[in-house]
Amino acid sequence: MLLVTRKSSTTFLVDMIRRLADMANTQFITTTFRPELVKVADKIYGVTHKNRVSHVNVVSKEDALDFIEHDQSHNTD
Repeated sequence: MLLVTRKSSTTFLVDMIRRLADMANTQFITTTFRPELVKVADKIYGVTHKNRVSHVNVVSKEDALDFIEHDQSHNTD
């Protein structure tokens, strides 16, 4: 019986995306709040909303990880 934890499945996904991107010279665009994916991203975009309009900006890994950490600390179950 194979047990896959959430962390190991995320790590598997990260490795698979990286291998496929390198082999096929392909880019993958994902949405995530998982730090494992953010840490290996080449470019990170943040989306903000103001006056019913979305704005997309490039953000640093540090800012993205800080946002995720802050979001997770406020959404504990």
